[in-house]
Amino acid sequence: MFDDMEIPELTENLKLLRVQITELNSQSKSLTKEKEEIEQLLVAEMDKVNTDTISNEFGTFKRTETIMPQVEDWEKVYDYIRENDAFYLTYKRLGQKAYQELLNAGETVPGVNTYTKLGVTVYKPKTKK
Repeated sequence: MFDDMEIPELTENLKLLRVQITELNSQSKSLTKEKEEIEQLLVAEMDKVNTDTISNEFGTFKRTETIMPQVEDWEKVYDYIRENDAFYLTYKRLGQKAYQELLNAGETVPGVNTYTKLGVTVYKPKTKK
C-alpha cells in the first residue's frame, strides 16, 4: 500500500495518521468517561429496584463488582512482594526508560535480551520568517 510512495508522501501520510490517532485517542477517552458515568448511574438505578440484572431490547445488563488495588505505600508493597515471592502481583514488563538508564550506566540485567525498535519522531514544521 505504501511501498511505492516517495518521502514526501510517506511523511504526509505519517503526519495525517498521527493526527488521526491523537483525535481518536481523545475521543476514546471522552467516550470511556461517558460510559463509566452511565454505568454508575445504571448501577444506582439497579440498587433502587434491588436487582443485579436488567434485560430489555438492548441486551442483558449485569451488575459486577471487581476489587481493585490502590497502593498507598509502595515500599511496603515491594517488601511484601520480596518476602512472599509474590512477583505474580506485578505486570511482567520492564520500564523502558529505567532499563535504558541501567544500560547507559554499563549494567546488565540477567535474563533480559534487548532489541532496537526503529521509529520516527515527528516535529512540527518550522515556520518561515
